[in-house]
Amino acid sequence: MISFLSQINPGLLLVVMGIVGSVLPMKTVRQALMVATPIAGMVLLVSAPREVDLWVATALGIDLVLYRVDSLSFIFALAFLIASFLNAIYAMHTDDKLQDGMALTYAGAAIAATTAGDLMTLFIFWEITAVSSVFLILRAGTRAAYNAAMRYLGVQILSGVLLLDGIAYVYKSRGDLSLDSFTSFDEPGALFIFLAFAI
Repeated sequence: MISFLSQINPGLLLVVMGIVGSVLPMKTVRQALMVATPIAGMVLLVSAPREVDLWVATALGIDLVLYRVDSLSFIFALAFLIASFLNAIYAMHTDDKLQDGMALTYAGAAIAATTAGDLMTLFIFWEITAVSSVFLILRAGTRAAYNAAMRYLGVQILSGVLLLDGIAYVYKSRGDLSLDSFTSFDEPGALFIFLAFAI
């Protein structure tokens, strides 16, 4: 049982619970879920073995490493989980199911991107962070919020296109999408990937 739990990506747990929370009408149940899910995520993260591909899938002939924890990704994932927990506590005075759900989904996508073991998985969760954060900006319901959300979405789409372009170059030259498939700016696609990260 413990080994099964250690293979569950805490980021994916937060994404799923965030989507559930965005449609859950009962405020107390939803807020309890928003607070408890990051705690469960911390338990899953701490129990995960390091430097091992914990969840691997194949799609269209591409190997995807959906969950891998190393020393650096552990620190960032833990920071996102703590921030998500504190955000859930801070938001307890509001009764906004979409905001609660999308905040948890955003944090979960960031965690899943942090613990991704390949570039395509990173891209997928990168885009989920973009979509979920647009919902958060739109919640103000004003024209200014709409304009800000559209500008933000445009910038995120640009970074996503650059990232996907870099991934395509890496895959064409290496035939591999692992995170260590390029080691310098001289590698094809590396510049596009770093520009996407810079944005």
